Parts: sequence; structure tokens; C-alpha cells
Amino acid sequence: MTSSESTTRRRKPARKANGSGTIKKRKDGRYEGQVFVRTTSGEFKRVSVYGPSWEECDEKITRLKSDNYAGIGASVSSYTVSQWLSYWLEDVVKPARKPSTYVGYEVAVRLYLAPQLGKIKLTALKTADVRGMLNRIRLQCQCCAQGWDAKRLESKRRCCAVGKCCRQVPNLARVHHVFRTLRAALGVAVAEEVLTRNVASFAKPTRPRRHRFETWSVAEATSFLAAIREHRLYALFAVAIALGMRRGEALGLRWDDVDLVGGTVTMAMQLQRVAGELRHDETKTDDSTRVVALPQPCVQALRRHRAQQATDRLAAGDRWTDSGLVFTTRKGTPIEPRNINRTFDALVARTGVVRIRFHDLRHSCATLLFAQGVDLQTIRDLLGHSSISVTSAIYVDVLREVQRDAVDRLGHLFGTDDGTDTAP
Repeated sequence: MTSSESTTRRRKPARKANGSGTIKKRKDGRYEGQVFVRTTSGEFKRVSVYGPSWEECDEKITRLKSDNYAGIGASVSSYTVSQWLSYWLEDVVKPARKPSTYVGYEVAVRLYLAPQLGKIKLTALKTADVRGMLNRIRLQCQCCAQGWDAKRLESKRRCCAVGKCCRQVPNLARVHHVFRTLRAALGVAVAEEVLTRNVASFAKPTRPRRHRFETWSVAEATSFLAAIREHRLYALFAVAIALGMRRGEALGLRWDDVDLVGGTVTMAMQLQRVAGELRHDETKTDDSTRVVALPQPCVQALRRHRAQQATDRLAAGDRWTDSGLVFTTRKGTPIEPRNINRTFDALVARTGVVRIRFHDLRHSCATLLFAQGVDLQTIRDLLGHSSISVTSAIYVDVLREVQRDAVDRLGHLFGTDDGTDTAP
């Protein structure tokens, strides 16, 4: 035996420091690393990580230890993304949020998130997974992905069922809704200490462009109301313009919420169709519930409308339904929200004013108030926005125009370029 062989035989492998973790190769060819770290519950436990190589496992162990040094506990959750989303929908969203909110989240989970990310372990989800999912659904024809074409009558099939693709891809607004849904679900996982960080927050998809709405001037609004004065729903359109009411708020308004003597309206309910069901529920948020003053012309319009409703009740007889709503069909039943859009569009076309959507009456109200110098806080309170920042974000272009007019008026104090004094 040579001296070098003797030295090699006597040399022992370097001992790893306590807490550094161990990595071994599994029978399936993957690597498994284990390390003792503090978990989100505060306990010390042996946590396993997996990867296709020794280096990847070592990197994961290093990250766990680094998080521990920073005070971030390791998650030992066994949830898959799909399991967590189901828990979040049924136990967190459904008991606390509006049915319409639940339906919107459920659709995003069922059509996009669960099929794309559902099998991934929740703690293994990465920002790259989220970003990749958003990119895929933006380019994926949903008619093909969801099998919608195969469910159509054979004579109406036009996509994958006949060997073609209609390229019915989600728009940016839908993609952003899917992103917000996942971010909200993972936010709860962080709050409940199932995850240490919200990986969706770093994906940042392209934001959809803000919808540019059309509004009416005072002359256009006045012209429209004058032309429809004899219509049985004149009062609905009058209060929608004057108070900036949402469609659901106007259709959900009850006589119990109207004080014609005091000249006020309490907006506390809304009428919406959710998942095929017409629902009369409380308004969106606490800020949406508000008491606002009625202009005298609206008080008069509502008095006439109540008299007309009494006439409708007599004409309907036993067919009358006492819903307690201010605006109803001729039989007292709630008005279908889509029907009020059709009625409004037909009236706009008949009167010849600039064509806008029903919801643009709300924007018209805000724009007219801005033009008259009403402050942002008052407009926010009238419209029922959650904060002034929401109001200013929606009407940023209007605010700029109002500011420009104010600056131009101020500019007259300084005269013209040729030295002529333009001040009065």
C-alpha cells in the first residue's frame, strides 16, 4: 500500500453542518432534499423538496433556509391549486360575497384556472406558471378548449367540431379578471399562512384599455327627457340621469326607499340577473348604500309615476304582482335588466340624440356635475364609489378638461402675447 493510498483510505468525508439538509437520489431518478426548518405554524419540521437534479434540490433547500432566517416560515400544505381554489370559493367567497361576485370567480376557476394550474401543488406554484397560464389562455380559442362547438346543433357548428377554428380568444379584460381571481385566492392562502408569498402578484399581465365612454351635454339630456316625457318609464330615466344610478339600483329601487315629502332616495338594493336567476339583493358595497337628495323635477316625476302605477294595478286586477318596486312591468313584476337597455336604445334612436349606453347616463351625471364645479368628494358620495381614487381614475380625462378650462380662464388675467390686457 502506498502512502497516498493510505492517506486516501484514512480520510473521512467532510461532515455537513447541522441544519444544512441532505439530498439523495430516488429510485424514480429524481432527487429529494430534506431539511429541518420552522414552518408557518411556528413548529420545526423536516421538510422535503424535490427536483430533477441535485443542484435544483440544493437551491430549494437554500431558499427555505434563507426564508427562515428572514422570519418566513416554510409551508407544509398538501393542497393542489385546484383543491385550494375549491376551498376558497366555497368557504371564503360564497359565505361573504355577493352571488354575482361568486359566479364571476367560479367561472374563472372552472374555465381557466383549474384546467391550466389545478394539478400543481400549491406550494410549488411559481410566478412563471402563472405568467405562462395567462399567456396561453390569451391565445387559446375557448370554443375549442371548452368544447362549446360540439354542444351546438349540428347545423350551427362552425369551429372545432367541423375541423375549423373561430379564434374566439378571451379579451384582455377577461384575462385580467382570471389573474385577479387567482391573486385573490392566493392572497387568502398567504393570510391563512398556507403560503409564504403570493406568486401571482408578480405576474402583472397587460391591463385592458379603459373604456372610453360617451356622455350627454345638458342640452342633449334635456332634449331626450323632453321627447320621452309621456313614456311610462320617464321617471326611471330622469332619476338615472339626475342621480347617476346604476341600472341595477334603478330597477331595484323600492317605494319604501323613496321619501317624496323629504325629497330623498335611499339606494340600498339592486336587481340583477345572476347565473340565470333574477335576484333582488343589497347593493355592491357599504359605500354603494347611500341616501341622496332628489331634485324637485324628479320628485314630481316620481309622483306622476306612482299615479300611473296605481292605474296599471287596477288594469291588471288579479294579475298584478305586488313587488314593492318603483319601476315594474304593467303587471307589477320586476323589469328584466336587458329589456331596459333595449327600451333605452329604442328611445335614443327615436329622439335622435347622440347614441350612448344606459350606463353612460351615470357618466353623464358625473361629467355634468364636474362641469358645474361640484367637488370630487360630493360626486363620489352621490355615485357610491368606494373611494375618491376610484372616482378620479374613472373620470381622469374629464378632470383634465375641467382643469384646462379653469387654467384658461385664469390665463385671461395675464393678458395676451402682444401685451393687450384681457382682464375685465
